[in-house]
Amino acid sequence: MRLPLPIIKTPLLRQSSIYDYRSCPRKFLLRHRCNLAAKGFTFSRSLEVGTFWHELLASLFETGTMDRGILRNELAIDEDVLRSADFAQSPDIVRHDYETAHALAKVMAELFWEHHRLDADRWEIVSCERVVRNSWGEGIPDLVIRDRRNGDHWLVDHKTEGRDGIVRSAPLSFELQPRLYRLFLQEELGVPIVGVLHNIMVKCPLVFGREDRPYELVDKVLSRGPRKGLKIQEKVF
Repeated sequence: MRLPLPIIKTPLLRQSSIYDYRSCPRKFLLRHRCNLAAKGFTFSRSLEVGTFWHELLASLFETGTMDRGILRNELAIDEDVLRSADFAQSPDIVRHDYETAHALAKVMAELFWEHHRLDADRWEIVSCERVVRNSWGEGIPDLVIRDRRNGDHWLVDHKTEGRDGIVRSAPLSFELQPRLYRLFLQEELGVPIVGVLHNIMVKCPLVFGREDRPYELVDKVLSRGPRKGLKIQEKVF
């Protein structure tokens, strides 16, 4: 007997769903129409650094500080650490991975804001990390700003890159995401989006070592070997 797949929804198209359909129509079906997710827990350092960085930049643009973004990221880390426990992951190791990614994102956000702080006298923030949609699609533009001098509206896109920012910038004029966002915004705002500003930041390739974690020194008595009975201090991470 052949059972039909449970079609849960007809999703609004997003950049990610369109790319999923291009790469594998069955993946699009299972993920976006049947509402199924891959089982298990995985950690992607590059993805998490980018996610944390976006949240911190949104906080900086809207409030002038990273406080709100730091709080939201810490809450997200707590949720992921709890979720990882269901898949036999070590919560301490998972937390270490997330916190080191967050530490890098905070440094990147500080450096970005130091050199590219928004000039409030010239630019007005129209929206920041807000969902825009029409009858068939949706997206979440990073930032939309208006030039106070002439009223022009600009789309701002934040991207992190692992290797070369110049190479990453080469295909941007052909990419789907800014075209979709521009279409949604023009329909919603009723004004033209005159261009896109891409903020591309290359991530530092350095990572924390396994022992670059908080630890305590505890007393331990060796129970075997030539030093049996000797009392030493051992790191407990």
